[in-house]
Amino acid sequence: MARICIIPASESNDNSSTTESPTILSLPHPRTSAPTRYLMHPTTGLHELTVIRSASSQPRSWLLTPFPTKSEPESTQWIGNGQIISDGALYIATPIDPLFLLLPHILPSKAHFLPADEIVDSLAEESEGVHWLRVIRVARRQLEARVRAVSESVDVGGGEKAFRVSVDKVISILAKKCGAMARGGLPKSLEDEFVTKPLVRPVTAIVSAATTVTAAAENTEIDGTTKDDPTPPQNPAASEEIIHLLRLRVACRFLSTTYLSPNISSLLSSHLDKIHDFASLDAYLAELKKLRAEAAAARFSDFSLKRSMNDDESADLRADKKRKQEEEAKKKKKNVSKGVRELSKVNTRGMAKLTSFFKKKEAA
Repeated sequence: MARICIIPASESNDNSSTTESPTILSLPHPRTSAPTRYLMHPTTGLHELTVIRSASSQPRSWLLTPFPTKSEPESTQWIGNGQIISDGALYIATPIDPLFLLLPHILPSKAHFLPADEIVDSLAEESEGVHWLRVIRVARRQLEARVRAVSESVDVGGGEKAFRVSVDKVISILAKKCGAMARGGLPKSLEDEFVTKPLVRPVTAIVSAATTVTAAAENTEIDGTTKDDPTPPQNPAASEEIIHLLRLRVACRFLSTTYLSPNISSLLSSHLDKIHDFASLDAYLAELKKLRAEAAAARFSDFSLKRSMNDDESADLRADKKRKQEEEAKKKKKNVSKGVRELSKVNTRGMAKLTSFFKKKEAA
């Protein structure tokens, strides 16, 4: 089945003479090792594929039509030559640093030094070697450059160097990526959910009903004028340092949960804790947690007080209604004559009622 995928355009100024076309290939995911599809572009390198789907309750499809040319008039209509794709998913190819895909294969590092090309060629010996061969054939220079960036080097003579992957350099580069993400701004979805939302200060000044009544009485003067209400204190917003530290932590977690193995994730987190002081962030988040708990307790207390006041009002209404009924009953008794009151006390059990004398007699 055909799919719609947005891929990068080839660079017009690229001097490469390669005849390779963009290829979809399967490589192990750097975190889960599950087979995952990537796009190998001849000029822009490796890309990961992100799929955007519509909700299941609102299915979508694609309608493809011929692209109009400048020579065709605007009134041109096509009959046929179109195509409908039932799957409305949109695949977007975005660049990915091949270092993420290399890490599971080059770590843990070997004890001896090797030329960069040998380290890259060893990828073809993996179980997914066929796919790695395509990547090596198209992006060998890029792969070797990433290997050299995370490796220690020694001079082997003749201007040649040998390399051995260094965990410290790997972690340092990953930490720089986290810093770049934090400084450049996180995607809006991450920023809203994991930065803006956690830093919102709760409203702690919840005024109960009793407090409202008391404040109203105090603000009302004898001459009918009222005092100006004091301006409520503004909750201070988080400082730029706090926001940056939280963005840095979110960036670390994003890379860890998306591209890195648990071992590398742990090392990266420990490294960031060493070079950045997250104590102020942790203290600020702990303060917000305490304020939220106090606000929740205040809301619950205010609700209980209002409910108690409503119950008291209901009891007063019932008592007032009962009192009115008793007063009406007393008034009715006062309007009755003494003779009627005496007759009402007579025992009439077993006696026929007066209305029984006016009924029709039953046929014998």
